[in-house]
Amino acid sequence: MTGIPIRDSSDGIWDDGEWISWEWINSQIDIQEPSEDGYLDEEADSYMFPCPQPSGPELRRLVSKAIEDERITSTTSEHWGLIGELYAAELFNIKLTRRYSQGHDGRLGDDLVEIKTITPRKNIPFVRVKRSGNFSMLAIVRVRTDYSFEATLVRRDRLPDGNGGPWLVLSWKRACALAISS
Repeated sequence: MTGIPIRDSSDGIWDDGEWISWEWINSQIDIQEPSEDGYLDEEADSYMFPCPQPSGPELRRLVSKAIEDERITSTTSEHWGLIGELYAAELFNIKLTRRYSQGHDGRLGDDLVEIKTITPRKNIPFVRVKRSGNFSMLAIVRVRTDYSFEATLVRRDRLPDGNGGPWLVLSWKRACALAISS
C-alpha cells in the first residue's frame, strides 16, 4: 500500500485481497483530525444524501449472485467491481465505456470517470487509484455490510497529493469530504 515491502505479517494486515502496511494505517490517523474547514472527517457521512438501492434487473441479479458467492466461498466476490460500475452509471448517469478502457470506466458529459468500489467485506473503507489514470472524476461506490449502497463523486483536481507515489489511497470519509456538492 505504501510502497514499503512487507516482509512478514507483523509489518501489516491482509484485507480484501491486499496487504496494508501499519505505516499507512498510522498515517490515516490524521483523518481523525479536524480539516481546514473545521469538520472532522468522521462527520462526512452525515453530509451524504441517502443513495437509492440498485434498481436495474441486471444489477439486482449481480448483487444477489455476489452475496451468494460470498456466502458459499467466504471470500470477496469478483462481481463487486462490475456492480460498482453499473451502480455508479445508474446513479450518476455515467455512460460506461467498453471493457478494459485504459485509465477510466466511463464518461459523464466531457469528463472521463474512474469508478472504484468498496466491497462489504473490506474492513477499512478506502480505495486505491493509479495516479497515472486517464480520468477527471472519481466515482466511489461503497457497499456496506448490510448491502446498502452509497456513492460519491470527486473531481480529480480536489484529490489530495499524498506521498506522490504511483497510487492514490483515499478513505471513504475523505472522499465524502471532497465530494462534488449537489
